[in-house]
Amino acid sequence: MDTNARNGKGLTSLQSFWIRHIRQCEVSANGGVKGYALEHGLEPQDLYRWQSWFPKRGMFPTTTTPTLPTFRSLR
Repeated sequence: MDTNARNGKGLTSLQSFWIRHIRQCEVSANGGVKGYALEHGLEPQDLYRWQSWFPKRGMFPTTTTPTLPTFRSLR
């Protein structure tokens, strides 16, 4: 894999590879990141690392569980 080749979105082939796996991992139901990584022949720590790499550079939004609004009593 040529890690320096860019796709139409300005990403290298390596970045595209990891984004694809991150997105697939988010929608899979096979034991979380570790289970997904092992099932697809990836090192779990590599998948974790790339999951944090993109948001730190503003390239890929973090996936978070939406929080419910909190209410305060107005007295």
